[in-house]
Amino acid sequence: MVLIEEIHHRSARVARRYASQEDKGTVKYSLELAGGGTIETVLVLHPGDYFSLCVSCSVGCPVHCAYCATGGEPYHGVLKHDEIVAQIEAPIISGDLCKPLEAVSFMGMGEPLLNFENIVKAAKCFEETWSVKRILLSTIGIPDRIRQLPAFLDVELYVSLVSTSDSIRSLLIPFRPYYSVNQLLDSLKTFSESSTHPVTISYLLLDQVNDRVVEARHLVDILLQQDFEAKVSLRRFCENDTPFATSPRIHEFSRTIEESGIEVEIFDSKGKDAYGGCGQLAQRVPGLRQTLLCTCADSSSTVPHLK
Repeated sequence: MVLIEEIHHRSARVARRYASQEDKGTVKYSLELAGGGTIETVLVLHPGDYFSLCVSCSVGCPVHCAYCATGGEPYHGVLKHDEIVAQIEAPIISGDLCKPLEAVSFMGMGEPLLNFENIVKAAKCFEETWSVKRILLSTIGIPDRIRQLPAFLDVELYVSLVSTSDSIRSLLIPFRPYYSVNQLLDSLKTFSESSTHPVTISYLLLDQVNDRVVEARHLVDILLQQDFEAKVSLRRFCENDTPFATSPRIHEFSRTIEESGIEVEIFDSKGKDAYGGCGQLAQRVPGLRQTLLCTCADSSSTVPHLK
């Protein structure tokens, strides 16, 4: 990894830069907050010659999903909206953000819908100040907040289902109170009535946990019964310190869904070699060489006035 530069401001904080060698243009930044704790954000270059920025909304995560590296970290609380927006500083200071930023995804550390007010303010700032065209949000599913979202944001919603079985899902996602699959589907119906975007069911395949064909058929049956538009994004597991493994049955699972007429994609995270893939973000990254940048803890020096 190449040292880009060191920049000094008053009230400095440290940013560590991890450039993916497998996916050129994908860079992860580990940001030490002035108030304590570390968050991570990922800049991703897309084939259309534009960037997306994956931002975190808390230090650690209170959900503690069993398959996620963030979930294994201590939870220290949510970020304020200016701390979320300030995550754009590191790509700017390092010179990595050299093409348009078209999308911001709330898919980093933390559950966005447990920090509702701040993510709404941050999203609007990205839209108004940085002319971001798309806002994407991934959630385990907080039904009341899902119903409220369209009134505040024109957001592309990704719901991490993981399993259609409540018994399996509640073990993988130990957050309490637990919301059943039926409760989530009911809230998605309400969301869809006011949203301009279809719902994406994000399904992470874990080897010998939730990847059998019978489970693909159950997912199909559930979605065909709904009266809202939904598509499926099958996610490959990104290796981390959890005991799970990548499923070798993802294509078979995908074919079962595709044959039903439901739109399906296989999604591969970028930046896995820099531990920047889905489920890999943590407050510490062992075994990687680091590039140090000193950035400003006072967001006003590098980020336009927050509205």
